[in-house]
Amino acid sequence: MKRLPWGIRSSEIYVPLGDKYFPKQAEILHTLDSNIQFKVLAGGVGASKSWTSARDVLPEIVLANLWRYQNGLPKWTELGSETLNVWLAGDNYNQPRKEWQFIYDAISQNEHLWKLCGGIVREKTSIPRDGPWYFETGLGVVVETKSWDNPESFHSEKVHVMVLAESGLLDAWTWENRILPRVVKANGICVLNGT
Repeated sequence: MKRLPWGIRSSEIYVPLGDKYFPKQAEILHTLDSNIQFKVLAGGVGASKSWTSARDVLPEIVLANLWRYQNGLPKWTELGSETLNVWLAGDNYNQPRKEWQFIYDAISQNEHLWKLCGGIVREKTSIPRDGPWYFETGLGVVVETKSWDNPESFHSEKVHVMVLAESGLLDAWTWENRILPRVVKANGICVLNGT
């Protein structure tokens, strides 16, 4: 999965949000190599790692079924009826909820992003006290929290976008056997964040 070029990410997502970035956040979001598959965001407490991770993958979520860049010019094409999976994972279901909330709020509170992704299907939104949080866009993008400590949570579906919250808590076996195969299967994007 090739990342959207900066020009599209900036004009279609970041500019309508009206976000002001700190220099390091802007550097992360405007990565020169826009095709980078794995990105690590490290920082101290309160360094906006969750916010930056969410903003980094937001364009891929919002434009997931209306994107691709061909022949040097923007050309929007539908990928068809394939569901695109976005997993926000942590060592428990609570860990990635900040990232989920940032993405959900950005889409639901911005009319431009809402239209681009076909809205959020209310009947397919679940925010339980315990367990995974879930929502689906009108264009077939499923965004859900996962727990890598729960083997049933990491089934064999391919994952197009993965954000790992507090990835320093991740053990090598889980990375190699549960996470990496899901991302590689779809040639997906993976952002690892943590203190």
